[in-house]
Amino acid sequence: MQRELRAVRGAAGDRGVRQDAHHVLLGATMPAVLVEVGFIDHPVEGRELADPAVQAVIADALARAIAAQFAAH
Repeated sequence: MQRELRAVRGAAGDRGVRQDAHHVLLGATMPAVLVEVGFIDHPVEGRELADPAVQAVIADALARAIAAQFAAH
């Protein structure tokens, strides 16, 4: 997912991959990820994330990453 998002969002927004016990994922009974694509309260990222075209690009990148995982297994 990180590779796909980096390809469309650029290296500047790449905050890496971290493994942690996030509250929203606790108790998940299946593989799960939490994807942070940006900050809505950031003056630049917030405007970008509100743009439907940017949302579509991000959604496509996430869909490609998910499809690649299924293809690999």
